[in-house]
Amino acid sequence: MSECTGEPTYEAVKRMKYLKYVINETLRVHTLFFTGLRTCLKDSVLPMGGGPGGTSPIFVKKGQIVAFDMWSFHKDKGFWGKNAEEFVPERWEFARPTWEYLPFNGGPRVCLAQQLVLVETSYMIIRLMQKFANLESRDDRPWEECLKLSVRSKHGVKVGLLPALIGRRLTFVYRHTSYM
Repeated sequence: MSECTGEPTYEAVKRMKYLKYVINETLRVHTLFFTGLRTCLKDSVLPMGGGPGGTSPIFVKKGQIVAFDMWSFHKDKGFWGKNAEEFVPERWEFARPTWEYLPFNGGPRVCLAQQLVLVETSYMIIRLMQKFANLESRDDRPWEECLKLSVRSKHGVKVGLLPALIGRRLTFVYRHTSYM
C-alpha cells in the first residue's frame, strides 16, 4: 500500500502482486459459482471420468449436458497441495493453474467482465485500506454458506471499520438480499 497513497491508478494496481494473490485465493477458497454446465456440440470422448474409479475415458454424445464442479477443482489436493482447504495467498507466487482455477469460467466462454471485476475489486480493497486502519468481524457466529445462484454468507456480513485518521469506530452492517 505504501506505493499507492492517492487515487490508485491502473498501473499501480497491476504492480500490487500480493493484492492479486489475496483476491485469487479468496476466489479459490470461497468459490462463488460452484457448478458449470455445457452442452456437447459433437460426439466426444473425455480422457477420464468413466469406469469404477473415474479414471477411464467416457463417451459423451452430441447434445448431452456435461456438468462440472468448480468447487472441486479449487480444492483439488493433487494440484493445490495438502493445505488446499486453507487460505494461503502466498501459493499464488508460483501457482500456474489452467483448468484447476475457474472463478470466471474458462476457454471461449470465459466471463467477459473478468478484468473489470478484478480491477474494481482491487480498487475497492485499496480504497478501504487507505480509509480504514482496521476491519473487525462483528459476528460471533461461524461462517455458514448459503447456496443460491452463487455462494454467500447465510447471516450477511457484519463488520466494524476503524477510520485511519479519525480514530473513532464506525460500524456498518451489510446484508445481502437475495431475490432467488
